[in-house]
Amino acid sequence: MQMIINTTGLVIYSRIQGEANRSIDVLSPEYGAINISVRGGMKLTGSNAAATQLFAYSKFCIRIDKGRYYLDSSKVIRIFYELRNDIKSYTLACYLADICRYTGTANQTAYDVSRLMLNSLHYLCSGEKSCDLIKSIFELRFMADTGYIPNVIGCAECFKYDGDDIYLLIKEGKLLCSKHFKGNEDEYHVRLSPILLHTIRFIVLCDLERVFNFRISDKVQNELSPVAEKYFLEHIPDKYFPCLDYYHTL
Repeated sequence: MQMIINTTGLVIYSRIQGEANRSIDVLSPEYGAINISVRGGMKLTGSNAAATQLFAYSKFCIRIDKGRYYLDSSKVIRIFYELRNDIKSYTLACYLADICRYTGTANQTAYDVSRLMLNSLHYLCSGEKSCDLIKSIFELRFMADTGYIPNVIGCAECFKYDGDDIYLLIKEGKLLCSKHFKGNEDEYHVRLSPILLHTIRFIVLCDLERVFNFRISDKVQNELSPVAEKYFLEHIPDKYFPCLDYYHTL
């Protein structure tokens, strides 16, 4: 039995399918990450050419037949074309898209993740935020919005809220103060400065519409970047992101 659905979505991956057709992955608020077949999608003059290109945010009319998705029609809402003007921004956008692809599941809602992705692309295009800050915000907030939020309210044992002696245990996803932390400081047991702790709390706990509304110094960013990336990769096991490796070379 066939079914027609309408949704908005961001194209997060595109591949050739046969001689003239294209297969795209779309991040939809209502349906999560779904794969759609586009007949004639490789034709530059095709009616769906613009709306199905990478990083196009579009309206889609989709036919579902035997569990597979086929594009009937589409209309562009916005194309994040400015990403192509900067290789670092484009590479980061591809990394964020890969995160949504590899961790998104069809037929599950993704309202917050879709908003986070669109806002990230907006700031990448505008140049208002650094790539490294956008990357850290996305990694931590993505984990929070998909059920892997770290417990950053206070020490897991005595509930101490702040100070310069609080550690983040990345694997366990919790805080311990120096009184209760008995291990050695390393890449998985990170002593957080008060400003870094406040920054991480803000990213994972604030309202989504406010998550980009702050600035930090280069020093704090240099502390934040490895913590955010390490936490993300630790809790998304068995995933490899080639774009992340390339991003670190830029």
